[in-house]
Amino acid sequence: MPSNNTTIKPMREVLRRVHTELYIEGKLNRPLFCQTLDVLNQIGEQKIVELAPDVLNLIDVQNASIRQEAIATLSYSTRLYLSQFKDKAYEIWHNDIDETVRGTALGGWAGYYINTKNAAIIKELYTILKNNNETSYVRLAALSGIFLVANEPSDSYDAWMIGSKFIDSETPEEFNRLVDWEDVHKVIRKYVPEIMQH
Repeated sequence: MPSNNTTIKPMREVLRRVHTELYIEGKLNRPLFCQTLDVLNQIGEQKIVELAPDVLNLIDVQNASIRQEAIATLSYSTRLYLSQFKDKAYEIWHNDIDETVRGTALGGWAGYYINTKNAAIIKELYTILKNNNETSYVRLAALSGIFLVANEPSDSYDAWMIGSKFIDSETPEEFNRLVDWEDVHKVIRKYVPEIMQH
């Protein structure tokens, strides 16, 4: 949805101010932090693609919450969903130091393959899900991604209802107990059966 300049200009000013403050001063005051999250949310909801370059400037700032929200704004299907951000989202999930940023980036990347039934992507997500050395936030993004990419129904999985339980897991074993592995393996057997033999 195209926006008029009176809407865009103040939003752009907020994004540029937060970028400058984080790079020059290394910190944000609480009102500007909250205003930035609000602006990023509005950009996503209203699909203001004109501000994508300004949002992109925030994906490597020091504040993890701002990075996370910027990544979600650029990559989530309910927001801007910029196809050119797909490879960057993949890179961020591999390299960022913050688990929530990494999980958000992985979720965004997987979302670019929603309903594609892409076996290679499902396989990669399953490998991440099975990795006990990975954080709960990232593993939850992989779990969600498997069902989104495969476009398969799940009797046991609803990210909105059970997501917090997974994230709050204190150990890999606790996380694993929450996963309905049979439900996951139905998808894996259908799309990448060769990995079930190992």
